[in-house]
Amino acid sequence: MEYRYDARDRAVQSIRVVDATTRLTTRIGYDGKGRAVSRTDPAGHAALTQYDGLGRAVQTTDALGGVTGYQYDARDNLIALTDASGQTHRFDYDAAGRKIKETRPLGGAIQYAYDVLGRVTDRTDPAGHARHFTYDAAGRKTGETHLAAGQTAPGQTLGYQYDAADRLTGYTQTGDTASSAAYTLDALGRPVAETLTYGGGTGAFTQTLRHAYTADGRRQRLDYPDGTSANYGYDQGRLQSAGLPGGGEIRWRAYQWRQPARVDYPGVVRRLDYDALQRLARIQAQAIGPGNADAPAGPVLLDWRYRFDAAGNISQRETSDGVFAYAYDPLDRLTEATPPSALQQSAGSPDGLPLERYGYDAVHNRTSSAHQPGVWAYNADNQLIQYGQGDALATLSYTVAGHLETERRSGGQTRYGYDAAERLRRLEIDGQERATYQYDPFGRRIAKTVDGQTTWYLYAPEGLLAEIDSAGRLARAYGWQPDAPFGTAPIWQAEVVGASWRFHFIQPDHLGTPQLATDAQGQITWQARPEAFGRTTTAASASFTVNLRFPGQYYDAESGLHYNYMRDYDPQTGRYIQSDPIGLRGGVNAYAYVRGNPVIRYDFLGLYVNPGAPDPYPHCGRGPGSENCRAGLVPPPPKPNCNCDREKGPFAVWAGGSAGGSFGLVAYGLAKTMFLTNVFTRETCILSVKCGGLGPYLGVVLGGSAELSISGAWCGKDLAGLSFGVLGDIGVECAGAGGSIGGGSSGFEMTVGLKGCGAVAGIALYGCFAEVISCFIVKPINF
Repeated sequence: MEYRYDARDRAVQSIRVVDATTRLTTRIGYDGKGRAVSRTDPAGHAALTQYDGLGRAVQTTDALGGVTGYQYDARDNLIALTDASGQTHRFDYDAAGRKIKETRPLGGAIQYAYDVLGRVTDRTDPAGHARHFTYDAAGRKTGETHLAAGQTAPGQTLGYQYDAADRLTGYTQTGDTASSAAYTLDALGRPVAETLTYGGGTGAFTQTLRHAYTADGRRQRLDYPDGTSANYGYDQGRLQSAGLPGGGEIRWRAYQWRQPARVDYPGVVRRLDYDALQRLARIQAQAIGPGNADAPAGPVLLDWRYRFDAAGNISQRETSDGVFAYAYDPLDRLTEATPPSALQQSAGSPDGLPLERYGYDAVHNRTSSAHQPGVWAYNADNQLIQYGQGDALATLSYTVAGHLETERRSGGQTRYGYDAAERLRRLEIDGQERATYQYDPFGRRIAKTVDGQTTWYLYAPEGLLAEIDSAGRLARAYGWQPDAPFGTAPIWQAEVVGASWRFHFIQPDHLGTPQLATDAQGQITWQARPEAFGRTTTAASASFTVNLRFPGQYYDAESGLHYNYMRDYDPQTGRYIQSDPIGLRGGVNAYAYVRGNPVIRYDFLGLYVNPGAPDPYPHCGRGPGSENCRAGLVPPPPKPNCNCDREKGPFAVWAGGSAGGSFGLVAYGLAKTMFLTNVFTRETCILSVKCGGLGPYLGVVLGGSAELSISGAWCGKDLAGLSFGVLGDIGVECAGAGGSIGGGSSGFEMTVGLKGCGAVAGIALYGCFAEVISCFIVKPINF
């Protein structure tokens, strides 16, 4: 990676060097106030940003000319966002600057209420379903009640327990879903045992998961509910082995930089190549056959080579069946996916892959599909209300809260039912209940009942861990690369009957989506033929079922949907059937999947795009309770806020005080902690200041002071650094006055103030070093 800077030390180019002839350059442009106003990617696609006089972004223009506008109130709160299709979302705040209402373009509103400490106590969706939150004296959320609109009794009641270090140690859940958990934590707060109880009354059963860690915090062992263990080994922090429950192992034999380059499965060797940007450039899986792991002699099961365009999108995938070709628009949305002719759908091959051609509107709604002809129609909330034609025509309607409720076709009707937490709970087909679903307090689906048969689910931070039958017996288990993001790195799946585990080893693609599975002899037992947006057919010869799909997704045969942690995804339409639980933080379109590019992006939580977007909730961490946080039920901690991007004035007035002391006899010294506020911008900073000087200076002052400074330091960060000047002080007992005049890295400075207790008189030439500890904005309180 190379960087170029302008004369003001601003990064104006970042250059990714792929090879001797390929250099991918991203350019950033700035305005006269140093604000980034343009970003041009290596393909030449530019995005623009405009600011108002206070340095707030008021308009962005994307590479296709789509304009998004932002409006603010006098306290810098965003009060309106108008998307590129002209639809406006509005936000209301209380006197303390807390958001109390989000209004969607069609008028549906989510409302919030807070306690005196600023904690969310109530969330009411547009349908009137309410969630109420309670807290203890330490500020920890201790309970929730979920109340459906028009009901007086809660549908669910949740309770949370903590230890003395504020770490979650368990929960209870009663109502239409009954479950509980108890977590045993080690000294570092990591779970070493999870005891989970599912169901209520005489039908309840308990399962226990156990964890062990290496000295540097990596997963060392995982015990499944039946007591069998998977063990993991490392070398210099790199994964070297994953032991299989019951015996055997998978070995990581070589690395390229920090990425695995060879993985040995029972019966199969997987090789991985990367380009200079550490992008996966080739995946090969070969059966060992009559050879050995170092020289496999079996058939090549999978051999894919990737080619990338200037924008970093995959343009080709070369396979043994031929070349898959992909094309994109300037917003990196997939517009074409062309499979090799040998795999294409035709009259003689109706189960082949279609030629995919897509069009989009300004906010990522699909407006055309070559293999799904007909009108694609949406309302102002970006809800799909019609697509297809003829017998394939589908008409859709939504709940007031914004979730798909009915889908009507010529062949019948599907109806979806939701609870007060806005989770899918019921599936009806042609008026008959087909399935019901249950969830734990963290949004994980823990039970599915289809045609009267219930399956229960257990999870680890890496993904789905086990499926339990209605009798409480382990029926299916999963293995994951330890410490990988949720649902992104499957390595095996096992069918469990009593003490017998039958393993199938998974070969995923570059995203982590399973493409085929093999047995211990290297024979293919399952193989997928997915379309670009995830609609998948499987080989007729498959001897078992893999339901894992895109990272974080699980295929539900009863509906054709993919359960995607916090929501449900429809691969037929390439979008979610529910509105995004985190609202516009997940993107301006609350239903779009990964902004129209499923070839290089994924959404393992059903909340936001990965990669290419920062985690909106870095404070949530991982482990039990983290997804409750990611669903927006735990607000982020306050962040320091600096006004350095505001339009600067010719000088600033800083008012505040300090605690510390000065002393001297000819030589002058001072050490203090200062609290200063820019009276124009309300930016408040805490500083540590140390000074020294020479002059006829006598006495000692200890205590505090109140100070007023006229300074060239408009921004808090400009207060840091060296300064110099002439200081004068006079004081007796607990009263006095003093001041200084001088300058420094931020320009001139003149300070006057009232002094603390002591006796001092004199004048000195001084030099000071100030360090900013933190800065934040003090918002006004309206009465």
